[in-house]
Amino acid sequence: MSEIIQIPKSIWIITQDSPTPSTSPDTPTESQTHRVAVPAHKMQQNMSQFLLVIGDVFLQAEQQAFQMQQASGNSQKSPMQLDQVELSVRINGNGEVSLCSDNFDHGTIKLTFKRRKT
Repeated sequence: MSEIIQIPKSIWIITQDSPTPSTSPDTPTESQTHRVAVPAHKMQQNMSQFLLVIGDVFLQAEQQAFQMQQASGNSQKSPMQLDQVELSVRINGNGEVSLCSDNFDHGTIKLTFKRRKT
């Protein structure tokens, strides 16, 4: 007998507060984690919007590369094609989705290419 699985009404996000400044160089800074319930529909909406933007970025880049290739008179396909995209995202306690990296200075997008089969 198959069981019907319902989508939960909220999803738990674990957030980390900024470290508490230390008064002494010998005392380590402390940060606290909290669990925050984010409405599932808000999380779905934010993730969908994020992925729409990222998808549009790659679609435009692909179209521009094709136009540049046509303008140069090169009608052959590129020997390489994009195979995989890996994104690092951060989800905050409000369910907002952001592109991030380990040091938070800039976003990280990892692109993996493979050779086209001839």
